[in-house]
Amino acid sequence: SREPDVYEFQHLLFGNTASPFCFQYVLQTHAASYSAKYAKTAETVVYSMYVDDVLDSAETVEDAKLLRRQLSELLDKAEFGLPKWSSNEIKVVEDVLPKDRLSTVIFSNDSTPTVKTLGVLWKPVNDVFSFKVEPPRQDVKQTERNVLRVIGTLFNPLQFLSPFTVRAKILMQEIWTAGIDWYEELPDLLLKKWQR
Repeated sequence: SREPDVYEFQHLLFGNTASPFCFQYVLQTHAASYSAKYAKTAETVVYSMYVDDVLDSAETVEDAKLLRRQLSELLDKAEFGLPKWSSNEIKVVEDVLPKDRLSTVIFSNDSTPTVKTLGVLWKPVNDVFSFKVEPPRQDVKQTERNVLRVIGTLFNPLQFLSPFTVRAKILMQEIWTAGIDWYEELPDLLLKKWQR
């Protein structure tokens, strides 16, 4: 018997379903061990970071710069890089090394660039969140399976869409209660609710 090499270990760890949990656990444990020195930063890792995405805010530009620097320092201590920095404040972006900036964010023209983070589209210049949702295809048979598939595509980690997604989930309960087969087309009443 031999020990697995680094590639095999990474493949086992990062191909595993539990990988995001393991990564979060390591990050949060690491942040806790430095919480005396990096109090606000450790809090950001625990409450505002999901795997390799950080979504946080600061009261002032100077606070944002300090938070960014401390996050980079803290994660560097564990040999985790944190690239692709973006901000709705140009001074914060200018404080980041060019190689660590999100390359698609451009503040020098009239276009409004969009950044995708945690499944949410963010327009940093306007500081606005938006969502891109594809309506159910009309050429596909509307079955319980297809309704559930469409509902499952709505990634909503910050719960901005909850007033809308809860309606779809309630409709899914109605479909289950009606006892409709997995591949059976929805009856007219449920189909109209789904289309609405």
